[in-house]
Amino acid sequence: MQVQWRATERWSLTTDHGVLMTRFSAGDLDRNQVTKNVEDSWRCLFLLIADTRKRHAGIVLRAPRVRIAEYHLCVLTTLFIATSLDGYIAGPDDDLSWQFTDNDYGFDEFYQSVDTLIMGRGTYDVVRGMGRWPYSGKRTLVVTRSEKLDITTADTAYFNGSLVELEKMLKEQGVKRSWLVGGGELVKGYLEGKLVEEVVVSVHPVLLGKGVPLFPGGFPQTSLKLLDAEAFDSGLVQLRYSVKS
Repeated sequence: MQVQWRATERWSLTTDHGVLMTRFSAGDLDRNQVTKNVEDSWRCLFLLIADTRKRHAGIVLRAPRVRIAEYHLCVLTTLFIATSLDGYIAGPDDDLSWQFTDNDYGFDEFYQSVDTLIMGRGTYDVVRGMGRWPYSGKRTLVVTRSEKLDITTADTAYFNGSLVELEKMLKEQGVKRSWLVGGGELVKGYLEGKLVEEVVVSVHPVLLGKGVPLFPGGFPQTSLKLLDAEAFDSGLVQLRYSVKS
């Protein structure tokens, strides 16, 4: 995608949550960086709209009578998670032995695309209790209500503010994609705040009968759009959705 530049007026710069509003002229922008961001992420949109007499090149999303340009740079937050067919992400006592290990099922590629991992306190305790920390080299943020949390793993810090504050911080730090690891209460909070952009669910052909549910109840109805579905020889089916705004 090539972004064409032919603007002489002043424009607005804003994020999708209205956190930042700055005035600038088209000549102030780094064309290469904007073009790269547009190409890098489907969540980064550059909009140029002309008046009724002429149309500037761009992605027209709003009424052409409005003279604005918006550059939305937001964090793509993805819930990438495995579940049993009956809707459990872990068995009794946080058992994960039922998850398939014969294939990475797209995980390695996804993991390389992620800047930051986000998980709740309970999930952190479970993962670090399994032995060697599997996420060394990747920044991990543990969301907790505690004033202080004992961190024992590499590249890990804790965060005890609101989820909106967390997302704002990640944007300001230039994070492009974050992995919402879990657990259930944190996922619920993200859904309540409409902060999840993408959901990837790997459905295992296993019935656990009981365990930790994929989605705890209590969040508003959320509509999804199916982007991709892939069935593997093992019987695992991976579904990728975008979250409708």
